[in-house]
Amino acid sequence: MSVCGTTVAYVVPVDDNRERATCTACGEIHYENPINVVGTLPVWGDQVLLCRRNIEPRYGFWTLPAGFLELGESTAEGALRETDDAGLSPREVEVLRLVADGLSNRAIGERLVISDKTVGRHVSNLFCKLGVHNRAQATRIAMERGIAGEL
Repeated sequence: MSVCGTTVAYVVPVDDNRERATCTACGEIHYENPINVVGTLPVWGDQVLLCRRNIEPRYGFWTLPAGFLELGESTAEGALRETDDAGLSPREVEVLRLVADGLSNRAIGERLVISDKTVGRHVSNLFCKLGVHNRAQATRIAMERGIAGEL
């Protein structure tokens, strides 16, 4: 039962990757997570990886990779998941995979049925989140994370 008294259905909310109890009337998401939060301090050379928050609270602010544990998840598994995600939405992972495959923005847009401008925005966000300046660097990270196969 939801806050408004309507039944809930288990669906995958937008920008999530697992089913959540969601009110069928008002759309309220009822998270069933332990209250523990895990995070990491990833260091690359002399730099620390920060992620720009893509959800409220504090949308757009910079933070370390962190989040709530999921049910049945160990702290190590949760920390690894949060760090591997690095703040990329499922759509951004999809765009990164296509960038790594060597597709142009136009070809990516045609494949995903979105505008070139939208693809450009996704690519720009990816570069920022990954801390890279070009497609070759993004491709290297995609390969390191297993998002793209070997070339």
